[in-house]
Amino acid sequence: NNFLLVVGDNEWQDCIGYDMYSNTESGGFRELWREYFAGAASAHHQFNRDFAGSVGGNRPLVSRMASNPEIFHFEYNGSAYFGLNRGQGTQFIGDISEVDFNALWVEQQLALDTTCQLKSVVFISHIGPSSDVRNKLSEYFSRCSTLPTLSIKGNDHPSTYCLRMDTEHQLELTIEAARSGPV
Repeated sequence: NNFLLVVGDNEWQDCIGYDMYSNTESGGFRELWREYFAGAASAHHQFNRDFAGSVGGNRPLVSRMASNPEIFHFEYNGSAYFGLNRGQGTQFIGDISEVDFNALWVEQQLALDTTCQLKSVVFISHIGPSSDVRNKLSEYFSRCSTLPTLSIKGNDHPSTYCLRMDTEHQLELTIEAARSGPV
């Protein structure tokens, strides 16, 4: 089956041995997660079969950030999909490091669209995209045009599952893993 995983705080910074001042740790859970779910030899590194013909068939190539392979991107049918490393709480990748790795990845991948061909953007993460990521998206909007944007996240634990849309056409959807299947 085709599926990709994004990390949350329970399998990232909440793990024993997590060093919030480093991007790696020797023998830690982060390295195991990266190897098993994002490494080149992992069954989850790329899609392993074509998508249904009713949605266009084929399978998109998944690009992964070399230093943080849990952060990924692919494009399909004119939409850019980003898997971000955004767990709840303080973590190295978006809070401690000098650069927000998620924002850097979004900027790099959107820069590849030099002819402004994208039709929409989807972010998948445990919590919503950071302000740095949203700023990189706004830069793309300034260069090209404002696009419908969907943020799929799972950490809000809301009492109601009403969708929210902000003034920049960015829709947020909360998916609770305990109450829904994979997206």
